[in-house]
Amino acid sequence: LVSSFFASKSCTKFGRRLTMQAASVFFLIGVVLDAAARDLAMLIIGRILLGMGVGFANQAVPLFLSEIAPVRIRGALNILFQLDVTIGIL
Repeated sequence: LVSSFFASKSCTKFGRRLTMQAASVFFLIGVVLDAAARDLAMLIIGRILLGMGVGFANQAVPLFLSEIAPVRIRGALNILFQLDVTIGIL
């Protein structure tokens, strides 16, 4: 939740594409830390970075999809994104 607020400012200042790239970096570092975790602190830091990646992605991707999608399928793409996020949570 907190990272979504920072992502909102990042989308405005740096653009959607750069914000999605930042989310990818957060995901990548978080996955590596979680996969290589040797203690609880490393696992928690990895989970925090994964949460930041989710916050940034949830803020930037729907905006980016709305900007690039054809008008007739714009809503469907955004709903499919939310469905993918929900399936990922499951």
